[in-house]
Amino acid sequence: MLPVEILVEIFDVYILSAIYEERYSYSWIRITHVCHRWRVVAMTAPLLWSRIYFDNVVKHNPANDLEKDPSGLNTCVPEMLARSRNTLLDVYICFYYSRSTPRPSETWSIYQTLISSLSRAHTFTIIRHDYRPEDDTWLQDHIPSKAPHLVSLALSGRNLPALFAQCDMPVLRELHVSPAKDAWSTSCIFQGPLTRLRLYEIEDNDFSALLSTLKALPSLEELTIWGDCPEWSAAKTYPDLLDSVSLPRLKSLELVFEDSNSWLALYQRLRLPPTTMFTLHVYVVHMNTTVLRCDQFAPTFLSMLESFTAHSGRRIRGVAYRPTSDALRTSTGVELYTTDILDWRRTPSSEDLDSVSYSTPLHLRPQFHLKLECDHALSPCPPIFLQFLHALPLSETTWLCIGDIEDESGGYPGPCEEELRTLIEAKMPALTTVCLGGGQTAEMVAALLSRTDDPEEGKFLIPHLTTLYLYNASFRFPEARAEEDPSELKDDLMKILVDRANADAYIQRLVLLECSGLWEQDLVDMRETMGRTDWILEWDGVDAFDALLVNPSYL
Repeated sequence: MLPVEILVEIFDVYILSAIYEERYSYSWIRITHVCHRWRVVAMTAPLLWSRIYFDNVVKHNPANDLEKDPSGLNTCVPEMLARSRNTLLDVYICFYYSRSTPRPSETWSIYQTLISSLSRAHTFTIIRHDYRPEDDTWLQDHIPSKAPHLVSLALSGRNLPALFAQCDMPVLRELHVSPAKDAWSTSCIFQGPLTRLRLYEIEDNDFSALLSTLKALPSLEELTIWGDCPEWSAAKTYPDLLDSVSLPRLKSLELVFEDSNSWLALYQRLRLPPTTMFTLHVYVVHMNTTVLRCDQFAPTFLSMLESFTAHSGRRIRGVAYRPTSDALRTSTGVELYTTDILDWRRTPSSEDLDSVSYSTPLHLRPQFHLKLECDHALSPCPPIFLQFLHALPLSETTWLCIGDIEDESGGYPGPCEEELRTLIEAKMPALTTVCLGGGQTAEMVAALLSRTDDPEEGKFLIPHLTTLYLYNASFRFPEARAEEDPSELKDDLMKILVDRANADAYIQRLVLLECSGLWEQDLVDMRETMGRTDWILEWDGVDAFDALLVNPSYL
């Protein structure tokens, strides 16, 4: 029989996994109904009741569709607070009542109680988009004067920061504010040694207040800024901003904007360590392709790379080029890495699975990441990024990852494929490893592993290639599932591999990951075709199509 302490730890891990999958789920309470001992242990362990999610989501009354009843889960909150005793709390509050909706007294009472529990909180999140001080004057009275244990505070809703103007939070390390422009006058929440800061809905007229705030936070290690600048700000200048703000400990900076000018005005005034990991995400909206100017992206990244190289002596070793799309948007990302170490064994992330074309998995974090996202009807991203790559120093790049690049016809755009070939031939002479990811990789295999366009030279496009990864490639279509069905991809792939081996351009290692329509007999045939004992062929044994049937959540 397991000791109580170990059983509590197991329960806690189970609860954390359940909350990670679905924050608002209390399905983990079922552990109290397994057996008498489990129930006694769970009900008397304060730690298990310290993570409280409150949501005033209502459901329709079956007897009258016009009436709504509060969620029954709200009644659990007082008991959870009692059972948690003096344990520090992780509180997540969502409150969506509009002024025209009646507020059930029981629900409102729980809301007040949770607000008052701030003094016991370790992390505290409030989502209250319709909050107005004049309507909810009582709320200020429930905010304690001190939150001595609060490490993380997240506020989503206008005027919410003002609630905390008189609350002392001496150990606060992480702050999320949305919209951030409502927080500049609330200096209290920006005091102390903050290490992680996320700001949302930043407008260009907030830049001065933003920079002044950042100047007082030299302890920052992670900074994320989501801009809300109009398109016309692309032509705006910012002469009155602070000359510079130093963030000497910053490890990660992420800027998300809808134009290519305002982020640059902000970035140019930040003085960062050369080793800071930088992510730029630009949304292109309303058919506004005029902001897609490579000459505005490339110089900034080149300057960062020069500073990074001078400081560390490191170069760009890896490039990941990842177009993805969904029903509304298409996006393209370039990630620049400074390491030769690869690990392709990671499963797709939740972000990968949400997109139609899975990003090729990398168990790494890029030094620099540029992502462009636009309306689905537009397709300016690939050309812009190819221009961007042409501007970068890639002569020492040893590995390249290319995600799926699908157009409406289900294949690769011809001009984009040719541009990639030109880019590789002109800029990446040291490539030794290539990963092709996505269902349309068949055409890319032929295009990238073949010879150059110069018939006299007869050289291969990637002459030093030694390792090839194929991820999520389609060897057979779902309707052709029998072993005897031919695989055009397998035949074309082996023809190229044998041709290269005979021409002293031997690819020593082939790795197949989550490929659909691939059988064990195919691997036997491939080894026989190659006919070399030193050839390494690896397969994870996973059929991506079968995985979709077993786990529909991948769809």
